[in-house]
Amino acid sequence: MYNSNEVARKIKSVAKTKNVTVSEILRTAGLGINTLSNMRVSMPKADNLAKIADCLGCSVDYLLDRDNYSNIEGNGNVVQQGQIHNSPVTIGGISSRCLTEQEQEILRIFNNLSVKEKAELFLKICDYEKNKQI
Repeated sequence: MYNSNEVARKIKSVAKTKNVTVSEILRTAGLGINTLSNMRVSMPKADNLAKIADCLGCSVDYLLDRDNYSNIEGNGNVVQQGQIHNSPVTIGGISSRCLTEQEQEILRIFNNLSVKEKAELFLKICDYEKNKQI
């Protein structure tokens, strides 16, 4: 009925469209790095497939090619049959359902900053990252 290789291909395709690695998706979903490789032999468990779909911001049905319900645009809106629906926030291709409560709080705080404050914070984060590597 469902081809696990096709599901793996679809996962890779959506991840690539969202500019995120499959490894990052699997890590965020709390799954092993070999999960996708194992799909060459067998279909993943439903709950694992749901975790991957949540992190990609699409439905399990989309990954199974049962419908065209996806959020591959990565803009937080799900497009289905010409209509726009609300979906979880997607940041860098990762659904907010995959973020910890602390990460979601950071995003809420960031969203309430002014444009100037966001720019200043971004520069401070860049400086921090640069100094961390020294």
